[in-house]
Amino acid sequence: MSFYSNDKHDLTYLHDNYSFDYVNLYQTNIISDIITLNDNFNFDTDKKYNFRSRVSYQNQRGTFNFTKLQADENLILKLPENFTFYANYNYNKLDRESQNTVTNNIRTTLRHKLYLSLNTDIFYEYRKTTHNTYEESYNTFGGNLHYTKKIPFKGRLNLSYNYRRQNFNTQSEPVTVQVTNESHILADGEITLLERPFIQVSSIIVTDISGAIVYQPDLDYLIIEHDNYVEIRRFPGGLIPDNTEVFVNYLVNMPETYSFDLNYNKFSSSISFWKKYIELYFNAAKQNYVNLVNVDLIVLNYFTQYKYGIRTDVKFAAAGVEFDKYNSSIVPYEMIRYYASAQKTFKGNLILSLNADFRDYYLTNDNVRHQYSNISAKTVYRIQDITRASLELGYRKQIGEGIDLDLLTARLEFTSQFNKLFATLGFEKYNRDFLGEINNYTGVYFRLIRKFRN
Repeated sequence: MSFYSNDKHDLTYLHDNYSFDYVNLYQTNIISDIITLNDNFNFDTDKKYNFRSRVSYQNQRGTFNFTKLQADENLILKLPENFTFYANYNYNKLDRESQNTVTNNIRTTLRHKLYLSLNTDIFYEYRKTTHNTYEESYNTFGGNLHYTKKIPFKGRLNLSYNYRRQNFNTQSEPVTVQVTNESHILADGEITLLERPFIQVSSIIVTDISGAIVYQPDLDYLIIEHDNYVEIRRFPGGLIPDNTEVFVNYLVNMPETYSFDLNYNKFSSSISFWKKYIELYFNAAKQNYVNLVNVDLIVLNYFTQYKYGIRTDVKFAAAGVEFDKYNSSIVPYEMIRYYASAQKTFKGNLILSLNADFRDYYLTNDNVRHQYSNISAKTVYRIQDITRASLELGYRKQIGEGIDLDLLTARLEFTSQFNKLFATLGFEKYNRDFLGEINNYTGVYFRLIRKFRN
């Protein structure tokens, strides 16, 4: 809907009633109502000055009860001399049971582009969170620089530098608080730490981003403690797909009032020839802290990281090797990775893809080695414009203390469209041997989806 030639407005309402039963281990039932208003204004006909707004309200009942009010406001001004100014304001108010949290976040960025070679920006961000029992705030400022240049032999040189300084303050008495919907992307072979120290491990609940599917520990994910911090990993063969966003909820024991300043520096470089037929890269990062107040009980993540490698890209195939040395005060490691991928399309009807990845981690503090090997293949055949069949095969092997795994997966799926109805029939199977515990699964599923608009 528009009132003038330079504006657009959209009001939507969504009602969702979702039930999920995890093999009689856990059952959820969620009823959710969401109202969202989107507004877009252009202050001039050339669309150099733009304002966008998104306001939403959610009321959820059932297994998890809460109300949430969110606002996201964005201003973009394209200024003379290739300058662009960005401003963002975000408001988030969450009410659930005895917990009330209000977060205000402001970020401004001034960006400049010099020809096609040099892009620079400076930014400032302020964030404040007010909770029933504590208050957190931080001020962050910094800048980014990126330089790119064509070089001989159809090559390109890329250089970038990022600096960030953050002042963090918290006002609190020693108390236990609830952290809700902390977002993480779980990917195989990646080390993912939850944000806060002093977590009550028994209180951790992991869900999908809708909150309806509650994942199970030791079936869908693993929890590993590192001093005051907690690492989370997806469990291959569980319900969490690789490289998927999840929400983590937990109780954390907040220490008394403390503050610190964080310094972060990162340098990245790469050089390629013959349109990335060969590419070499080197990245370095360092994080440290100054102006420490009452942080004796906190393990801060001081680290230096050096990552470098070589890769090749020959249209339908790519391969590379990468070295990563991460000297951290929490989880230091040395890693080498080999990877290759290929994808080919035949006459537009058949697509074949193959991926292989091997990672060898040496956890220096624990003096242990973890190895991850992963091979997957997928073929998709388009029978008609509205019908297709796909076959996915995968094998994963893990070797190391507490992670030994053999996993074989297979999935065959048929999808077809009837007007605005999308029907999917699938067959899946996996054989998993984790630390000597063998699980075999065979299943058939059917999905029917109705799309009401594009």
